Amino acid sequence: MRLRTTVLIIAAFCAAGCDQRRSAETASPDAPEQVTTPAAQPAAGASAEGAATVEPGLSPNMPSPPPGQVMMRVMPVWRKFAGDPGPRYAIDMVWDTTARRVVLFGGAYNARVEGAERPDISYYNDLWAWYPDDASWKKIETKGETPAARAYYAAAYDPRRNGLWIHGGSHTHTLGDLWFFDCASSTWREVEIVASERPEMRAGHSLHYNPKTDELLMFGGFHSWETMRLSHEFWAFDCQNAKWSRKPLGPRARFMHLAALAPDEQKLYITGGFGVNAQYTEEELWVYDIAQDSWTSRDDTTGSKILAGRMEYVPAQKFLVTICGNDGRAERRYDLETHEWKNTTVRPSLPVRGFHGTALDPVGERLFVYGGTFGGFFGTCLEASLWMRDFKRDKPTAVPAGPAKGAPVAPQP
Repeated sequence: MRLRTTVLIIAAFCAAGCDQRRSAETASPDAPEQVTTPAAQPAAGASAEGAATVEPGLSPNMPSPPPGQVMMRVMPVWRKFAGDPGPRYAIDMVWDTTARRVVLFGGAYNARVEGAERPDISYYNDLWAWYPDDASWKKIETKGETPAARAYYAAAYDPRRNGLWIHGGSHTHTLGDLWFFDCASSTWREVEIVASERPEMRAGHSLHYNPKTDELLMFGGFHSWETMRLSHEFWAFDCQNAKWSRKPLGPRARFMHLAALAPDEQKLYITGGFGVNAQYTEEELWVYDIAQDSWTSRDDTTGSKILAGRMEYVPAQKFLVTICGNDGRAERRYDLETHEWKNTTVRPSLPVRGFHGTALDPVGERLFVYGGTFGGFFGTCLEASLWMRDFKRDKPTAVPAGPAKGAPVAPQP
């Protein structure tokens, strides 16, 4: 049974890599939504690939400009920055709202071995921070006992305590421990659980901190590499009292799914992931209403069966954004008002990948992506580069209108 399950999983991951290649080769851009204007210059530290571009054409969805002005939208771009932590995958990242930085922990690296079917996998337990102000990585020197090296863990940032929560993951086996990193003192500590009831060991799950209830919300994952038994359990962790409790069941069992929390809406969104026997899950978008303590699903969204991708919530513009995964599309959006998915054209495009990490700055409306593999679970680790996407640049802006083509120009006094 273990061999059959492993073969199915490897086949699914390999198929995911093939989907990435086919989609990357055949993808066609959507119609642009810009009017001509001088191109913006890349930020300090960004590569030339990150230079903004603009193209003519107006979208019918753009608002009407004030009299004497026209609407302008700069072409969305991804900016690429040199990386320092080195190539790695199966990572999670968070946005530290206090220090305004990206924080990355651990992960794994595939080293190719000549003549071997599988790579030699290394695991990490180091901690890094990326600062957008000067586009630099810094390794965080920590105090206290450090969590064991791991990948496929789940992480969440807690602004109330100014710290990072880390749960589970895997190395030679799956883990079930819970750790907290105090950003102010740079100290790790393993959390002692008060009650006896707690989640089983797991990896490939999701974890989000809800500031309104002061809880961690954890869903899904797999319990062991040997059996690949999946979980559909939904748990909440009371951060103040260090106590786990079960929540209502909703989506089917899965791992490496996409999840995003909308704190202002008090809703958790889940879609995609690997199901039983490494099969695709349904295309439904599941929604957990925190106030109602109940799940609902939308099966009319014509979403994607995305594996090993990421999803974030952009509060200022009320949409979910999925980043990469097996289907090869670098970016898709789900409008929470119209309940529709839409492909997004971005040049230069983010290279397709899976098992990467993302973090969102909700105030600056910036999305950060790092790491991952191309070609599936045992695929090649991508170069050590951080990519940044600024969603504020997508917003149409009113600018003074010039004279119409062929219109007479008033003589200068």
